[in-house]
Amino acid sequence: MNPYGQYDAERLAAGLKELRLKEDKTPSFAYSNLGFGLLGEALAHRAGMTYGELVRTRIAEPLKLPDTTVNPSMEQLERMASGHSSQREPLPRWTFQTLHGCGAILSTPGDMLALQQAFCDRADTPLRPAMNLTIARQRAAFPGNNVGLSWFIRDIGERKVYWHNGGTTGFKMCNAFCQDPPVAVVILCNTGSDAQDDGREFYRLGDVFIRQLIAEDD
Repeated sequence: MNPYGQYDAERLAAGLKELRLKEDKTPSFAYSNLGFGLLGEALAHRAGMTYGELVRTRIAEPLKLPDTTVNPSMEQLERMASGHSSQREPLPRWTFQTLHGCGAILSTPGDMLALQQAFCDRADTPLRPAMNLTIARQRAAFPGNNVGLSWFIRDIGERKVYWHNGGTTGFKMCNAFCQDPPVAVVILCNTGSDAQDDGREFYRLGDVFIRQLIAEDD
């Protein structure tokens, strides 16, 4: 229920020694929680601070996202929704000792929409050049999708939609936006995927809503 809660840096180091990478000259795309977790640790190490401090100083504060955090206060925890299974059983939130980059950030619908406003050029921010880099195509990903730096890129008609979704035990989320027209969809859910619910229907909602918003703009 809390797979990263007891997984510390020592255990991570021991596990990495056992990995053997394939020697493909052009490896195929694969999404990796381990990869994003390692990237987060590397960036924090390079910056000389914890991952939580990195998120706060480089992202949350410049974009004015007060409830986007890795280290929630007691007041924020009191406001946090409780996670549940598809059978409505209460579940604990994930905690992290390492690999924070794959799922440690907590946020709210308001903060996520503020982030999307910035991506849609409806808010002034010094992070504009960096944000543009994250949505620049890097390579092909899933069928019909490319990938930037974490954001997936899908063509819907003549327009590009940038999206990401996922979940932890007890929670799921969809996040998508289009810059032209400037529309966004954020869906946060406190029921996580499990053996009875693989989450596919929920994740389709983001695509349905973004298509509808684009159509309404026309």
